[in-house]
Amino acid sequence: MSVENGPQLIVPAKSEPYYWSRELAWKIIESAEFHPRGQENLEIMKQTPVIFPFAPHCGHLDTAIVLKAFPEKFRPKLTLLAAGDYWFNNPFKYFVAIGMGKIYKLPRKKYTLELFRKVFYKEIPELLNKGESVLFSPEGTRSNPDTPFAERKFKKGLGALMIATEGQYPVIPIRIFGAEYLFPKKNWFPNFKLAKKAHIEVVFGNPAPYDPAKSWQGITQEVQNRMVNLQLSA
Repeated sequence: MSVENGPQLIVPAKSEPYYWSRELAWKIIESAEFHPRGQENLEIMKQTPVIFPFAPHCGHLDTAIVLKAFPEKFRPKLTLLAAGDYWFNNPFKYFVAIGMGKIYKLPRKKYTLELFRKVFYKEIPELLNKGESVLFSPEGTRSNPDTPFAERKFKKGLGALMIATEGQYPVIPIRIFGAEYLFPKKNWFPNFKLAKKAHIEVVFGNPAPYDPAKSWQGITQEVQNRMVNLQLSA
């Protein structure tokens, strides 16, 4: 698969797909203490699609960790935004990606203004209009685990998507605690030993407000500020 083919939605062929890579990742996560919080904020998914940005994004287990925190009834409503240049540049990584869930192949290279607008002002809003909630990291790639949360750099896609949809869809920020070193960038395998000692929390916040008077930077900063305020349980 080549990212030059452009963005596209990839849905597993089977009517009841077996998400094998998700299940495998969950086996690793289950060796840790795992606590989702704020799941009551997800009940809004019964009424409307939702935009779900999560952070920090430090490793390959992050998406599986967030998916595990969702109640089972809501997981089929989610489409994952995945890096096309990484997950679709060879057959094995493609197989891993579609084993995680429904995927929207998100281009990250050879970006033009036209392509950016196609992705964030047309195609992802169309997914939302069709009833799909979207889950992604606004950091855009795996980041340094040691970077303080408030200093993490969010890309402009989140703010652009909120502007494109004009606040029509709730934006529920998600923060992950305790997973930063489980499968960091440049590691070929998860740290199984560390996983057994880990205390992982996934916190779903209240919907972030949309202010049409703000720029994409201001809108994005507001969401990040709300993530900063999501705290680890005592």
